[in-house]
Formats: sequence, C-alpha cells, structure tokens
Amino acid sequence: MKKNFALIVVVTMMAIATTLQPAPVQAATDIKVTVNQTPVKFPDQKPYLDHSRVLIPTRFVAQSLGGKVEYNSANKTVTIEQSGKTITLKINSSKVTVGSKVITLDVPAKVIKGRTVVPLRFVSEAMGAMVDWNQNKSLVAITTGNITKPISPTTEAGNFQFDPGFTDLAKKLFVNNMKERDGKVTFTVPSGIVAYHNTTTLKRTDLVAGKAYTYTVGKDAGTLLFNYVDSNKVKDGAQKQSEYYFVFLDPSLRGVKDLSKAIVVTDDQRLNEKVGTIATVTALAIQLK
Repeated sequence: MKKNFALIVVVTMMAIATTLQPAPVQAATDIKVTVNQTPVKFPDQKPYLDHSRVLIPTRFVAQSLGGKVEYNSANKTVTIEQSGKTITLKINSSKVTVGSKVITLDVPAKVIKGRTVVPLRFVSEAMGAMVDWNQNKSLVAITTGNITKPISPTTEAGNFQFDPGFTDLAKKLFVNNMKERDGKVTFTVPSGIVAYHNTTTLKRTDLVAGKAYTYTVGKDAGTLLFNYVDSNKVKDGAQKQSEYYFVFLDPSLRGVKDLSKAIVVTDDQRLNEKVGTIATVTALAIQLK
C-alpha cells in the first residue's frame, strides 16, 4: 500500500512539473530578415515567434543598420552607438533609452542562447528604420530608405493611396504642412514620430519634432523618412503596425528619370508599395476624414 502511494505521489509530481514547463516558442528557422533587401545572417540564435511576437537578435540587425554594439555582462546592459546617438537597453526590461528619450517596448529584451533578442518594434522606434512583418512569407523586411528600386512608368505617374487603417501621420504630415515649390520641400516634423534625413552615403541626421526644415530636390539630395508606430494596432504578431512615408528627394534612387519632383513611397496592408508626388499625396490627405 505504501509503495503504491509513493508511486502515485511520484507520478503526480512529474505531471505537475510537466504542466509547469513554459510553452515552447515556434521554431524560428523559417523566419528571414532583410535590411534594404539584403539578407541578414544569424550564425546561431535565429529570429522566432513568442506568443505572436517576432523577436530578433539585436546585434546582427543593429550592425546591419550601421550600429556599433557592446554588451556589459556586469549590469546586463546593451549599448548601441548609431548615427551619433546612443541606444541603451537592459535585459528583462521593456524600457529603452534613445538619447534622452525613453520608449517602452511591448515585451522586454531577453537573452536566448547567449544572444539578446528584442521585439520588432525596437527596430522602428529605437533605430529609426521602417519594419514590415510578412506573416505569409515569414519575412521581416527592414528598410532605411536608401534603396534603389526601379519604378515602372505607370507607377511613376502615381498609384498612391493611403491604407485606411493608417492615416494618423498622413493628416499631420501632409495636410497644411509639407509643400514642394521651386525645387524645394518644406515641412514641420509632427510630434510623436521618428523622422530623419539620409544622404546617399548613408549619413543620417535625426529631425526634431516641431522644427521646420527645407530640403532641395535633385541628384544626391538623399531621402527623408517619417515613421509612426501605433501600439494600439499590434495584432497577431503585428503584421503591420507602422505608418511610414519615404520622401525621395533624389528620385533617381527609385529609378525615376525626372529629378524635378520628390517621390513619396508607403505601402498598404498587403505590403504593396504605393508611389506618388507630394502634390498627389497632399490632395488625397486633405480628403481623409
């Protein structure tokens, strides 16, 4: 009787222990990451899905975006130097310091197999790049705006339309704000967004909210990026949570021969790119409710 009781106790304890094991995350071998269409290689720890969140190893993505990464094992802190600014994050914390600004991630940074991993939102909010998660292709596409991609004559003429679920930034950026006249683009940076100017040599200048800027359109004028992440739109791994607009001051970066007018690029819910001139985009933005 005692032996049977002891056996029951052991079996019960084993069952409880098994139940308490954390749920396994989805295998990550199929998740691919590109930066400006160039694949990012991960020698050991791969990107993976954890409770519908895509987490990626920080070091290799940050380095692909021009950042210098250091890890302090004593205080478990990662420091990234990128384009003249310092980004600091601590393991098991969702707080990230970007210069003097503090942002909060949806899940904290953690260490998996010796690598620090962070949610995709880190790339857009802290490192200032545009991120799209294509769940059907298991592809994380990161873009900085310095990418040459030919545009067909039909697209160059304009196929622009706003994604109905992502127009908050559009109203602030284009309605009674951004204008193009006499070969120059003028605008004031809306609050609550990431904005910067990239030269053709990838020299980045962060733009300040509330400040007015003027840029000349033409060869080697570079690219502007405006990016807004709406945390309320995070659903099922955040296939799309970022509203962004690239303004190509040098249209040749998009394969456009006419260099007299800037080109605005965004995408829709299916990640199809939409292209138009500033005048076209402004006219459509005015019609938004």
